Amino acid sequence: MFHKPEAWTPTIHNSRSRLNTLILSLPLVQIFTSRLADILTMGFVWSPQVVPYVPCNKPPPTIFDIQCHPRADAVCAELDSFFMKHWPFKYQKDRNRFFTSQTNRWGCLAFPMADDDRLLDTVKVNTLLFLLDDVAEDMSLEEGKRLYKRLIPIAMGKRLPNRSDPYERITYDVWTSMRACDK
Repeated sequence: MFHKPEAWTPTIHNSRSRLNTLILSLPLVQIFTSRLADILTMGFVWSPQVVPYVPCNKPPPTIFDIQCHPRADAVCAELDSFFMKHWPFKYQKDRNRFFTSQTNRWGCLAFPMADDDRLLDTVKVNTLLFLLDDVAEDMSLEEGKRLYKRLIPIAMGKRLPNRSDPYERITYDVWTSMRACDK
């Protein structure tokens, strides 16, 4: 039989520092301590939740600022036109889905302070990997393995591509550009 403990949430005593009080008042710490209590009691919780209610359609409050690279619009436009021109989308709906999903913007959000000369190549590699993942989803495991066994040496610069194969050609060009950025 489980006995109700005296206290499940951390209490702030006068002898603790103001920093400790501040840390324990942060929402992330409150979530962690409430979940820790759940884990320690195997799901038996006797105290009310510390986390405030947040509607599903509204993101939870955060102490972080959302930042995007200042050149995000120009980089996204350039990469959209590059992949729209060179990538072999099977269907028009796939092309439209790529364009509306703004996959390129993710890289600009992930690296808001990247050097301008590296941002384009970084986001291009990232977008290429997203697109190759989409291609592999429609393949069997063996087909996917064969595709990646062909592309990995090309990406590493150990093998030249078959220029008539768009996957090999784009992989080679993107990774060659990325390696040139490091020189």
